[in-house]
Amino acid sequence: MSSEEAREKLGVAYERQQRRYAEAGIRWNSELSGRLLAVHAKLASDAEALLTGMYSRLGLSYRAHDRILKLSRTIADLEDCDAVRLEHVAEAVQYRALDRQTTGYEPGAIRQMQAAGDGGEPESSSRGDGIAADRKAAVN
Repeated sequence: MSSEEAREKLGVAYERQQRRYAEAGIRWNSELSGRLLAVHAKLASDAEALLTGMYSRLGLSYRAHDRILKLSRTIADLEDCDAVRLEHVAEAVQYRALDRQTTGYEPGAIRQMQAAGDGGEPESSSRGDGIAADRKAAVN
């Protein structure tokens, strides 16, 4: 994607958020909380099931859960979607998993589970512990 295309995509997402929150007293998805979060980041049952499963597998806090919802809403806005769909939640959870050292959850693992349709453990990867461990090692 070129810089111009990225700028245009961000502009569309910005305008979408401005319209959505015009009457709510907020400007950005990051400001969502409580009832507004429940209304504007409402998930379909399949997306909710994925997030619930990841909530227990990754040991997420309520705060992390809400951050994933806000990020999912932003990803949907960047794709110019009214609804927060399964793929938006999967992408947001993957970003969260990259921030943590979690055995077996390297990039693509959640999409592998989604594609398998069983919600079980991800398929093994030849990349070892994944990028999260590599990033952590590089920092230390």
